Amino acid sequence: MPEQYSPEVIQAAKKICATYVKEYLKPRGYLKISNDKLLKTRVYNRYTKTNHDNEILLNQFYKFLSKNEDLIPANIDTDELEEYFSEKLIGYAYRSLTLVAGEVFEPDRNGLYTCPKSDLDFVNTWEKYSPVTTSQEVSSLWYEFLERMFPDDAERHKVCQWLAHMFQRPRERPSWHLMLTSEAGTGKGFLVGEVLTPLLCDNTHILKSFSQLMGKFSHSLESNMLILLDDTKSKSASTQTELKSVLSEERQYIEKKGFQGEMKRTYARLILASNETRPLRLDGDERRWFAPAKIVHKESKEETQAFITKLYSWLSQDGSLDTIYNWFMSYDLTDFNHKSVEQSNTLKRMIESSESVSKVLALEWANDKKVFTYNELKEEFKQDTDLVKSHIIEAGWIATARNQKAIKSSRAGKAVRLIHPAEMTHKEAVDLYDNPMGYEVNVQNTLPAEDDIVKGLDLSFEKEEEQVEPVPF
Repeated sequence: MPEQYSPEVIQAAKKICATYVKEYLKPRGYLKISNDKLLKTRVYNRYTKTNHDNEILLNQFYKFLSKNEDLIPANIDTDELEEYFSEKLIGYAYRSLTLVAGEVFEPDRNGLYTCPKSDLDFVNTWEKYSPVTTSQEVSSLWYEFLERMFPDDAERHKVCQWLAHMFQRPRERPSWHLMLTSEAGTGKGFLVGEVLTPLLCDNTHILKSFSQLMGKFSHSLESNMLILLDDTKSKSASTQTELKSVLSEERQYIEKKGFQGEMKRTYARLILASNETRPLRLDGDERRWFAPAKIVHKESKEETQAFITKLYSWLSQDGSLDTIYNWFMSYDLTDFNHKSVEQSNTLKRMIESSESVSKVLALEWANDKKVFTYNELKEEFKQDTDLVKSHIIEAGWIATARNQKAIKSSRAGKAVRLIHPAEMTHKEAVDLYDNPMGYEVNVQNTLPAEDDIVKGLDLSFEKEEEQVEPVPF
């Protein structure tokens, strides 16, 4: 290593380094990131969302230089130049990168986002699609695709408005979302994967379970514009209750690994796609889902796939996605209300089916527990507790009478008053609560199919004991 580099080498090296930073590193999303999760400041790439040691800058530099050898002057000693790069390049490039304090997802805020309160810079992971053409002339195949999926004119218009709103007003999160039921292979996944995902610059996520959406350390809601719930299923009343808040509230509690949880504004829209007739149990006043008519094949699955192949061929042509994006950006939103939607006929039928299912869910849980406290009931069903309670009372459960002395439970560590079948005495209820595996109960009941109305349970117990007047709970 020379003690002092020649002025020609220094001048040439600085010019090459500046070009490397300006034309290679920054356009490719390289930054520096520093936060309380990292032990030291790291090189960060906004597109891969990965952290790297500083040596990555030298590795990428030689990739850059191999494709830009014309930047090296002919009269320069290349050995001396390479030594200069080895010694100085990492430090120079590192100092030239913008420092950010973390990631945010802020639609309609291109590039870096500066927090107005702290003045700290954050990398904005939201991206806006950039069409090359201004044409809105989409192929007739696009219109046919929409008509196949949503044959009803009014419902198709409502769905297209909902989708267009995502592009035109990305910061306005709707409080209602799409529930698409269909036969298998009708094009729901194609719509999301081949059309919406590239137009949203990959700010989409496909989830297979509700736990991936609402579980601990899940931040899908915070960092995406669209989430596809792909045939997700749940019979848990607590899950379905929690989902209501996820659908309607703009601010959600987000907890990332290594960071303290906090309330954050979210923008994600949800599409629930299912091959079931009624994917979720729905309350009578449900307004959080818009469910168009079930999507069916026009002729057959094979004919649908042949059509989608033609559509895909058109989409693969240069400029096709641009025209769909421009079409969405110009779609009329005059009468669109992102906070309210009427119940469709399909949704109303789902609600009618759900009324009996709510009984099934309630009695399945109660029959499995046999005896339980009101707090346990409330913890399981949360906002639906009153509805579930009415089903359980109708089926023959009672609460320990208030004028009866409570019996100490070894499980609870204190005296308890329990909810139990009417045929069971309070002492039997406490014994079963304390020892659920060792108490023999003769249950004469078979729950019906989920769309049948559950009328009650026939419960009998071998031991008879004087009953105390029951009270509502």
